[in-house]
Amino acid sequence: MLQRVVERAFVLGLATGLRSQTPMAALALVAQRDPGVVRRGSAAVRLREPRAALFTGASAVGEMVADKLPFIPSRLTAPVVGGRILFGALGGAASTPSAYYAWQGAAAGVLGAMAGNYGGYRARVWLGERTGWPDPAVALVEDAVAISLSILAARAKVT
Repeated sequence: MLQRVVERAFVLGLATGLRSQTPMAALALVAQRDPGVVRRGSAAVRLREPRAALFTGASAVGEMVADKLPFIPSRLTAPVVGGRILFGALGGAASTPSAYYAWQGAAAGVLGAMAGNYGGYRARVWLGERTGWPDPAVALVEDAVAISLSILAARAKVT
């Protein structure tokens, strides 16, 4: 079962590498119906509160809008990478059931966030070059992937 825990945390981290706020929003939304998706006995239980879903959802939408603005720094700069690594760790730990160590989920979330950050950048450049689409259009595809991965992972059942 540890494998499923690590897989879910990795996929949440992968989505975090694409859009840092989206996986926490997905966890908060799913936790409204299934409180078991967040770790009991930790600060993550606050994601079960309705205002957490509202706050994290607004944060995710804000990030998606900001991502399309020309003056936003590259995801390859140190502060952005650091933020995505931090959110990957938090999401991975928050989604780890109490029967496992939170650090296992956090580590998988960090690895996923790094893969999503750098792989997402390369995929975005590749897709833009292959299709000729403007960057904001390619970013919308990336948004859809981040949302899909986040919801898929947040809804995954692990015990």
